[in-house]
Amino acid sequence: MKYLIKKGRHYANFTWNRLCPFTKLTISGTLKFDKDDWYSIDKLDKDPDTGKPLTGWNKLPGIAQAFAVHHNSGRFAWQPNFDKEGYMSIAGYTYSGGTGWRAVLVTEVQIDKEYPFIVKYKYDNWVFNINHKEKSVIANKPKFPVKCYPYFGGRSKAPCNIIIEV
Repeated sequence: MKYLIKKGRHYANFTWNRLCPFTKLTISGTLKFDKDDWYSIDKLDKDPDTGKPLTGWNKLPGIAQAFAVHHNSGRFAWQPNFDKEGYMSIAGYTYSGGTGWRAVLVTEVQIDKEYPFIVKYKYDNWVFNINHKEKSVIANKPKFPVKCYPYFGGRSKAPCNIIIEV
């Protein structure tokens, strides 16, 4: 399934599978970034107070607690490797107990190539595996797990159209 986050937006396009959001504690598939998804740091929005680019982790598939994505969730996140054109840094991104987020770098991937991934909750850990590279993060389990979809930002909006195949 292709997801489009339009330039200047945060959310990906609507897809019919969002009407059935509930899931188990494991999701898997493949991930591919479009050749035009990589952007340089100077394309990002600037912090109005400091003038520095608003870098951050953009969200990919994962699992969250229903109606509380910022409470107990685990998903992949990405940002361009600003020092290496054509590559994306991929992290495991968790919220646990509503006390803030944590990102743990898993690997980097090249744009325009397909990579297998798994996100699962097992034995009090979120396990993030992409292209056979794996990291675990101790965090809380979601009650009533639902699927997460691509999202751009935090504070910054997409500097270009972002197309992600999942």
